[in-house]
Amino acid sequence: MGNRQSPLEELGVSQALADSEKAAKKNSGRRTILKYLQLAAGLAITVLCFVYIFNVTDIPALRAALLQFDWRFGFLALAALSLGYLLRIYRWAVMLRVSAPTVSTTKCASPYLASIALNNLLPFRSGDVIRAFVFPKAIGITRSQSLATLIFERFLDLIILLVILSLGINAIGATNTPQWLIASMTALLGLCGIAVLLTFFGRRAISSFLHQVERIEFVATNRLFHNLLGFSVGVFGYVAELTKGSRLGGVILLSVGIWCLEATVFAAVMAGLGDPVSLTGVALIAGLATIATLAPSSPGYFGPFHLAAFESYQILFGDPGRAAAMAVLSHAAIWGPTTIAGTVAIVISWRRFGFSKLRNS
Repeated sequence: MGNRQSPLEELGVSQALADSEKAAKKNSGRRTILKYLQLAAGLAITVLCFVYIFNVTDIPALRAALLQFDWRFGFLALAALSLGYLLRIYRWAVMLRVSAPTVSTTKCASPYLASIALNNLLPFRSGDVIRAFVFPKAIGITRSQSLATLIFERFLDLIILLVILSLGINAIGATNTPQWLIASMTALLGLCGIAVLLTFFGRRAISSFLHQVERIEFVATNRLFHNLLGFSVGVFGYVAELTKGSRLGGVILLSVGIWCLEATVFAAVMAGLGDPVSLTGVALIAGLATIATLAPSSPGYFGPFHLAAFESYQILFGDPGRAAAMAVLSHAAIWGPTTIAGTVAIVISWRRFGFSKLRNS
């Protein structure tokens, strides 16, 4: 009886709980609105890209280029893409084996392909989120390990793509290259350079700083902040492990092979259109079109990819109709097979790899 709360105290507790629930609903509503605004912005960018392309394109010329495409080169593109994705899956397995030696390449195949398909079909790069936070348990790794490999993979890919794009720009000459492209590439190269310096030469200082923050009383006593910081320390530590020894050289070589095969897809499309295939042209179109997928857009990178492929083809050949055909065919050659393969992986391994949790995710 002595511990029983008075009516006023009970009213106060109830009011506090109600206020907490109201605040949580309000924050959830804000996040939902922000996501919808982000999706709307992506869709708007996609529409604007296509409006621009079709506004300057001769549609009969586009139709003629598509009808004249030599589909034998389509099979070459499919073969190169397939081999490239086998290397991607193997690369992921190699990175995961740094701390999980029992992870097999076969076990990584379905989650990897599924994440690509989900990126192609869902907004907000949902496939990457699911690969980092849903699939790890089924593979036998931690979420921090999965996220670290994803970050490291994307970082390596961006550096290699910037190198490829630089080769293309240097070959055609700065005078023939739009200034906005040179400025954008310079900015990205600068950011990548800073990230490389921090990863290779500043990891001890960063690790020490994170551990110092972890000891701050507010962080140590706040469960949410403490868990988030602990997770961040784990991710950064795993990224640092990936940069050590011969394993880094192996991952870099795999990454170079992956992007050579991806560039072959663009080369096959160019050959199928009857265009002269050169390393310069392939480097420019493949580099710019792929880097453009970093821009917000609808699911599947519709719009920015097409605009980048269209503009880079225009720089080389100056034919809007064929440039539009290049954009449409190169995107279809990558988006179509990866979406189909990933969807098949989800269907086949629905229960085994936790795909049944995707709805809740």
